[in-house]
Amino acid sequence: MEQLVGVGHQAFQAAYSKYDTSGDFGERRAAHSSWFGVLADLGFPGLMLFILLVANGFRTCIRAQRLAKRDPSLESLGKMAMAIEGALLVYCVGGSFVSDQYLEMHWHMLALSAVVDRLVRERVTVAERVPVGSRLEDIGAALAGRIAIPAVRPAKS
Repeated sequence: MEQLVGVGHQAFQAAYSKYDTSGDFGERRAAHSSWFGVLADLGFPGLMLFILLVANGFRTCIRAQRLAKRDPSLESLGKMAMAIEGALLVYCVGGSFVSDQYLEMHWHMLALSAVVDRLVRERVTVAERVPVGSRLEDIGAALAGRIAIPAVRPAKS
């Protein structure tokens, strides 16, 4: 059963000697890959969830960049999304050679990708609802969330 669901959270090193009966490679060895570390600790279901989380991080960064291109005022959020995407890429490549699947920075980058994506989507949604010719103060207040702007209905043709 351990082959399917893993040996438990951070338990691979403790369980290593159970599977290496020769003892030629020492005891408490690391998996030397984040991907294989997750597979050993959490099994195939855990690895699939880990891959889905990383893929979702990339997806949200790409979506945030695409939405930020619509509005020049969102340029800084688009750049943040690009930086987070780069950090995730570095983690994926580096994590293939080092067991750091529980490194906090990786999880922070995944959370930041979701935050930047949400900020961009909120601002794009508010900007799409702001009627043309609105006063600048009203738009600023709407972006700050102090007033609600009613949805603009399309003109009847």
